[in-house]
Amino acid sequence: MSKIGVGIITCNRKSFFEKCYNSLPEYIDELIVVNDGDHLDVNLKTGFLHESSKFKQVGQCKNIAMKYLLDAKCDYIFTLEDDIFIKDPDVFKKYIDAHKKTGIHHFNFGFSQKENLDKNLNPVYKKIIDYGEKLKLVLTPNVLGAFTFYTRTCLQEIGLHHKDFNKGHGDHPELTYRAYKHGYTTPFWWFADIYESWNMIGNQSNMGDDSLVRNQQKFWDNFKEACGLFKKLHGVDMLQVPMSSEKEVIDCLKQLKTTK
Repeated sequence: MSKIGVGIITCNRKSFFEKCYNSLPEYIDELIVVNDGDHLDVNLKTGFLHESSKFKQVGQCKNIAMKYLLDAKCDYIFTLEDDIFIKDPDVFKKYIDAHKKTGIHHFNFGFSQKENLDKNLNPVYKKIIDYGEKLKLVLTPNVLGAFTFYTRTCLQEIGLHHKDFNKGHGDHPELTYRAYKHGYTTPFWWFADIYESWNMIGNQSNMGDDSLVRNQQKFWDNFKEACGLFKKLHGVDMLQVPMSSEKEVIDCLKQLKTTK
């Protein structure tokens, strides 16, 4: 019997965490909460609470969660940041069904922040892929990591978040790029998600609340450092990964469906 595992990453946002946690469906087999902030004073009705030393950064906290779920023999692994909440309790099953029908082993919910939204907060994507059987995918131009799906097979081959991305930048795009290079997901700049995921998953954060952070020099210094590490690992700057053509993307999707 296949097992579904979920990891929630939280840091000093108790109200966000509680809404996220309480929105999870009961059919989840394994749950871990990784707290990266002050002591989290909650009583979990189910799941394991891991209190990390403070401020490990989100990628390393996700590694703690993913390792725990891999050790628990989970076949399907989801990581959630604490500002996410579930609207449709079947959403985890829908991602798993999409994996089985498409051969894609790694999906990213693309609409948790404004990068893939228009000025009215409507979803923006590059292409819809219709597989029939009531399944459509959307391919988004930007990768976001607030809600992610991996298969056990994928993570066992590609590994976890790189430990040197330790300032909150680059770790998730780099892991998604690794998944693509190993043949487990769609090309960079064509990031796979399920159609109408925006109606199944909600976001508690203010879409514009990062503007002050992004205007700080430290933000861009850390981002530049992440791009440099990405280039060291893969031979290309993260922002200069070549854009695949639409034909190459379709060929990749066909290959994924037949080989994975």
